[in-house]
Amino acid sequence: MSILSYSGLLFADDRKGKGAIVVEQPKQYSYRYLQDQLRTLNAQLNTLSTLNAETVKAAQGTFQGSSTRQSSFNLSIAEIGLPKVETVVDKEADSTTKETTTEEAVNPTAPSSPTITAPASPISSFGLSAQDLLEEQVRLRYQISNLRLLLDQAVSDKFIVQSTGSGDVRGRLQVLLGFRVSIIPTDVHKDHAAVVEVTVKAADGKQAPSVMALMPEEKNYNATAMTQKRNAFGAAALAGVFSVGVSGSRGSDIFYIYQDTDTFAFERADKSAARFGWQFRPVLNQRTVQPGPRYLFVALALDDVSDTDEQSALTVEIDTHWQKYDRKRRVTKNATRYSESGRQKTLSVLTEAKLQEELTPEVTSATAISLDADTVNVRIEGVDIYEGSKVLIGGKYLADSAVNHRSENYLEFFAPAKELLGQEVRIVSPRYGFSSLVSEPTKSPPLSGFEFYYDMGEIIGDQLIINLFLTNPSDPTSYPDLNDRDVFVTLGDDIQPVREWVRGQNTDGKKTLSRRFLVNARDWLTKPHPLNIEVPFLGSGYQQLNESLPLMTISSVALLDEAKDGTVQWAVFGSGFDAKNVPRVYAGKKLDVSVFSNTELRVKGPKDELSKQKSVVVIMPTFNLPLTVSAPGKSEPAEKPKPTAQPQSARQNSSAPVEFVGTNLTSITKIVFEGKEVAFSATTTKLTVFPILKVTKRLGQQSLLAYYKENTFIPLILNVTATGD
Repeated sequence: MSILSYSGLLFADDRKGKGAIVVEQPKQYSYRYLQDQLRTLNAQLNTLSTLNAETVKAAQGTFQGSSTRQSSFNLSIAEIGLPKVETVVDKEADSTTKETTTEEAVNPTAPSSPTITAPASPISSFGLSAQDLLEEQVRLRYQISNLRLLLDQAVSDKFIVQSTGSGDVRGRLQVLLGFRVSIIPTDVHKDHAAVVEVTVKAADGKQAPSVMALMPEEKNYNATAMTQKRNAFGAAALAGVFSVGVSGSRGSDIFYIYQDTDTFAFERADKSAARFGWQFRPVLNQRTVQPGPRYLFVALALDDVSDTDEQSALTVEIDTHWQKYDRKRRVTKNATRYSESGRQKTLSVLTEAKLQEELTPEVTSATAISLDADTVNVRIEGVDIYEGSKVLIGGKYLADSAVNHRSENYLEFFAPAKELLGQEVRIVSPRYGFSSLVSEPTKSPPLSGFEFYYDMGEIIGDQLIINLFLTNPSDPTSYPDLNDRDVFVTLGDDIQPVREWVRGQNTDGKKTLSRRFLVNARDWLTKPHPLNIEVPFLGSGYQQLNESLPLMTISSVALLDEAKDGTVQWAVFGSGFDAKNVPRVYAGKKLDVSVFSNTELRVKGPKDELSKQKSVVVIMPTFNLPLTVSAPGKSEPAEKPKPTAQPQSARQNSSAPVEFVGTNLTSITKIVFEGKEVAFSATTTKLTVFPILKVTKRLGQQSLLAYYKENTFIPLILNVTATGD
């Protein structure tokens, strides 16, 4: 999206081939992203340890310097030798003897310069003193603290105190502007620095913006310089019969490191506007500024209130010029050359809240494709899906390695089906906006969704057939619109993706999409299981989360009574009992069975034979599935509580107390109904029960289990009647 209210170059003058300073239109950037970077830098600075006790201790006793001086002089005096005399005799001719005197040429020579060897230093170590080293470390710590304060920003840049005298404090609008500057120097710009100066005013006459930060503040190069000086002399002369010579030398070397400044930022005082800029200089002994683009940023605090205004208007004016630059002294002169003033422009900037709202990722399409029963490939299309976006599934971030970001318009990820289904999925932007829910946009007309029902078929081996049917809730004469998507069916612990359905029509005339599944018969019929059907990202109409209730369960068997005729009566507790379809019960032999309630069976048999049995087998009707439970132990001890006058009555959906009478009632330790404890109070002959609503929810007789010893209980029968009875 476009943030600015205009386009084109703010200033671009080619000076008729003489070069230019080109400043493109300013752009608004996310200030929140800059804050994230500054917070990271601030945290890293806080981890720097500047005080090192070991180095301070080691610096004790070191020497900080030494001075030695040496001098030498080389003088040579040599005597000139006597002339050489030669006698020549001519043998062939009668002549006198001739003498010839030969004298060698004498060239006076200066002696070589003396060599000075530095003596060995008597000092073993040099370095900063312990006091200076400690002071340097503390000073560095202060510099880090100063920098951290700058990164945290001034409070006055964050808030405005109302001038009405109320003392109310409100947040200021903070914006980040960026400028792209291209510098094109030519021969006429040798030994010149390029200058860009920006003036920003509030277009609506509000208080002038304040500059929070300029980036870059400076850009330096580390450079080295070396100066060498060498002076040497030598002389020689003849003095009579002597040759005299003298020589000497002197030299010096200076080597140092300095910073050569390429760019630095500056501000100018102006009460009516924010005036700032940057200067670009030649560096590293170059004659012209390095050509090419520069990217410059300024963070401004405006007078506008950040939580009320969606945008603010700024007037931006840019001036550019060249200044004469002295390379030796590294300073510029005040005189300007090739000065040009930029055109004045009005810039509309958005508040950070509005900016984040507009840049929030927007999902236009989301599809879940099953790769297998365990893994789902999710493909998301949209806008403003930035690099580094994370995927949040049910409050837990997906590993970055599972996310494949292809562009700002496309993202895909891979996730386990058990973690994805039934969960809310969001895209969390790394820098802009807020998290976005991954779902298909609402269409017109909206998709109808589906409803479902199922029936149980026969048992084949240990597998039970489940027939699942989908119908269209808004138009029973049409098939459900699945939008050509994979449907994920969760049956217990198994997830089965379905792409193909069988079309048909049920006895009610509704068109159906059906599919047959196989589940473990014993688990499905005796335990609760999730039964979920979902097409991800299509909305609530395509997400049916349910639970299949067990057809029948057996929890325990308790001894109720021993008759004088040698028979005993047992109570078989569980759920799903039906008087119209009574299950068969075996304990060595088939027992007489009656359905006392939907949670209790009563069985009778001979005491001598039943006392030998260790288990009881209940055959589930219809499916003939055997369920086994341990047989009860021996007869209860004498302190067994004996309530009389059962059953007691209670109103439906009532929690009013119910009283039982009997003997030994104080031996009851707890009362339980379908796994939930029920509050009670007891005396020896009176028991007051405070039933929970779950007890009185269903009409008819309900059995509460009154425990008086571990794993030993008696039933308390409650007859729930309608309110008007």
